[in-house]
Amino acid sequence: MKILQARNFFKKELPFKPFYINSCGYFCDIDFDTKTERPLGRSDFQLICMTAGKMAIQLDGSECIMQKDNFYLFKPGEPQIYRCSKEDNSAYFWIHFNGTMAEEILRDNNLCDGNIHTYLSSKEDIRLIQKIISEINQKTSSYQISLLGLFSQLITRISRHTSDKEKKDLYAQLAPAISAMENVDKAYTVSEYAKMCNMSVYHFSHKFKTCTNQSPMQYQNKIAMNHAAYLLKSTDLSIGEISAVIGVSDPLYFSKKFKKAFGVSPTEYRS
Repeated sequence: MKILQARNFFKKELPFKPFYINSCGYFCDIDFDTKTERPLGRSDFQLICMTAGKMAIQLDGSECIMQKDNFYLFKPGEPQIYRCSKEDNSAYFWIHFNGTMAEEILRDNNLCDGNIHTYLSSKEDIRLIQKIISEINQKTSSYQISLLGLFSQLITRISRHTSDKEKKDLYAQLAPAISAMENVDKAYTVSEYAKMCNMSVYHFSHKFKTCTNQSPMQYQNKIAMNHAAYLLKSTDLSIGEISAVIGVSDPLYFSKKFKKAFGVSPTEYRS
C-alpha cells in the first residue's frame, strides 16, 4: 500500500478562517482490508474520490458501493463508515476541510446533496492532491491562500465532469418529451409529456427546468414560434395556415404570442 498524506496542525487561532484543510491524502495499491468507523462523523467536511477499485460505504443504514470515478462528500456530523478489501486493489484520495467559505464553495459547485456521484478522474486530480499535500507539509508563505486556490481548481474540475454527465443522463430521460415537442404538428399537455417520460408532473417539470432552464410550456412555445418564423420567411402560407400548423387555432392569439416572442407582428416579420 502506498500513502501520501499531510496534516495541518493549528497551534492557536486558525490562520485563515474562510477556508482551511485539516488533512488530506492519497491511498493507492491497497493490499490489505481497511475499515474506517466514525459513527458520530467529524466536525469538518470530508471528500472521498475513488480512482481505482471500489469502496463499500454505509449510507442510511444500507451498504453502497463506490467504484472508480465515484465520489462522496461527508458533511460535518454525518456518520462515516467505509471499507476497502485487499482483493479490489483500490485507490482513493480524501480531503478533510472546513471554514466559513467551505459550504458556499460546495453549494456554488452543486456538491451539497449527499449522493454518490460519478466523474471522470484523471492524473490532473492526483497532481492537484500532491500539490496540496506539498503545500501543507512545506507551509511556505501564504500557503493557506494557495490551498484555497488548489482546492477550488479540484472542486471545479469534479463539478464540471459531474454536471456534464448528469445533464446528459437527464436529457436522455426527457428525450421522449423533447422529441414530441420538436414535432410541432401536435401540442401536448404537461401531463402527457410527463407520462411519455414515466414521471409525475412535478418531477417532470422540475427535471425539465433543471435541464433546459425553461418550463415545458416555455420550451414548447419557443420551438413553435421558431418554426412559425421559419414558415413566414420560407413559404407563402397565410398567417392563419401557419397558426394551424403549429397547433394554434386562433390566428389572433397566434399573432399575439408571436409578437411577444419576437417583438414584431407576423406580418411585420415577413416583410
